[in-house]
Parts: sequence; C-alpha cells; structure tokens
Amino acid sequence: MKKLILLVVLLSLSVGAMGAGGMYPTFAGAAIQIREKLGYTTATSNIASDSACYNHIREGVLTVSPLVRAKQKSQSVTTTYRTQSYVLDTLTIGIDWVAWSKNDSTKSLLFVPRERWFEMEHKTTTSGTGFLKRPSYYDYTHDSVGMTIFLYPVPTLKDADADTILVMSHLRRGDLDTSITLTYLPEEYRSAVVKYATWKLAQARQHPSTEMFHQEYVEQINVIRSLDRGYKVEKATP
Repeated sequence: MKKLILLVVLLSLSVGAMGAGGMYPTFAGAAIQIREKLGYTTATSNIASDSACYNHIREGVLTVSPLVRAKQKSQSVTTTYRTQSYVLDTLTIGIDWVAWSKNDSTKSLLFVPRERWFEMEHKTTTSGTGFLKRPSYYDYTHDSVGMTIFLYPVPTLKDADADTILVMSHLRRGDLDTSITLTYLPEEYRSAVVKYATWKLAQARQHPSTEMFHQEYVEQINVIRSLDRGYKVEKATP
C-alpha cells in the first residue's frame, strides 16, 4: 500500500512539473531527447555534445519559426504626406497582412510586387472618392538592416497625413545566440524544433535512420499547420 501511495505521489509531481514547463522547456532537456532518439547516451561525446545539439536547436528555431509563424506581432506605422516607404521592427521576417485604418474605417491592402504596380487599376490617391483616396497595395524588402514596407499609390492628400497602417507580421528570435530556453514557443513548436535538430544531427553523423527523422520533422510541421488556430500576438509598444 505504501508503495502504491509513493507511486501516485511521484506521478503527481511528474505531471505537475510537465504542466509548469511543458515539453523541452530548455536546450539542455531538448539535447537529452535528441541523444536518446539517436541512441547516444553521453553528452561528452563529440558525436552528440551539448554544443552540437544546441547549434542544431538554434538552427531549428530559425527554420521552424517562419514556417509556423511562431512569434507574431501587430505593428502600426503612421503615414506621412508623399512618403511611400516605412521601416518596420528590425526583427520582422515576414508579413501576413496589411490594412489602412482611420477612425472607424479599415481597408485591407493587397500584396502586389512593385514591378507590377503599373498594371494596377488604382494608380493615384489625388483623385477618386472614399477608399481610393488611400493606398491599395503594398510590397516590402528585407535586408540586413530590417524590413521596409512600400505603399501604392503613395499618400498624396493632406488629410492622409497621420493615417495608420496596421501590419500583422512575424518576428525572428532576437537573442537566439545566447538563449538556452524554448519556453516562448508553444509545445508543438518545440517538438518540431527538436525533430529538426535530431534530423540535422543524424544527417551530420550519417545516422542510418536519418530519413526517418526527416520524415518525423516534416510530419510535425504538417500537424502544426493543420491545427489552423490563432497565433499568439504580441502588441506593439506604443
């Protein structure tokens, strides 16, 4: 009876710990799982050292995050008279949608590459009525400095000054070179990162099950995408 009670207590503590941190809350815990999957039992081996595992985990975060839009952020920029380009958060790596907003009115902008703007029917904001007084399309560039969004047609009305452009974007992890935790990612995203790191480490070591690990990673990404649920949104700092 005492053994049964002890077992129940241990299981309760285990479930509580899992609920508090979830799966793979730290790089160290993820590295243990990676080694177990590959059949390695020690962290001191050059084959699957903590350093090797951590490098692949960080690569996994960089690869998985944009695919699943792991970290979203709602940004806003204020339009300026005759200004077409606006700089976004330096960590921005992708844009999901863009909308113009003023008072109680909102207008979704369409993504159109700049080389095709001349084909669009709406070419100027100096004439027209209603929503045609504001931009209808957007494009963006991404370089080492960050991301810049471009609006077309360019705002040319004086009353367009101080309009708000809402941007739903996804960001990269800013402190990835020093981070050793995965708690900012939902558990299913962490699982995808671990599966990616396992596959890449197996590939580097010419592991016989490399293709199986790759397939597990692909399947996990597909599962995440099939959930089709809302993503966590971080509000921009005013």
